[in-house]
Amino acid sequence: MFSNLGIVREAISDTELKVLSIGEGKEIIVQASKDYVSSIKAELNDEDGETVVVEYDLKTKIVNENIVG
Repeated sequence: MFSNLGIVREAISDTELKVLSIGEGKEIIVQASKDYVSSIKAELNDEDGETVVVEYDLKTKIVNENIVG
């Protein structure tokens, strides 16, 4: 049901995120824009400790940046 959602583990480059796939339980690398990854980095470094979840395309491994949570 949630095979295209992932918990962000870390930003590994300016355009790549390492996520834990909720559906498969495996870590995968997904692609996103520099601005999006920059905002995710800021969220991960924030002291509130919230989990960041992203939606991505299963075939292309590209993040859907239109989802705001």
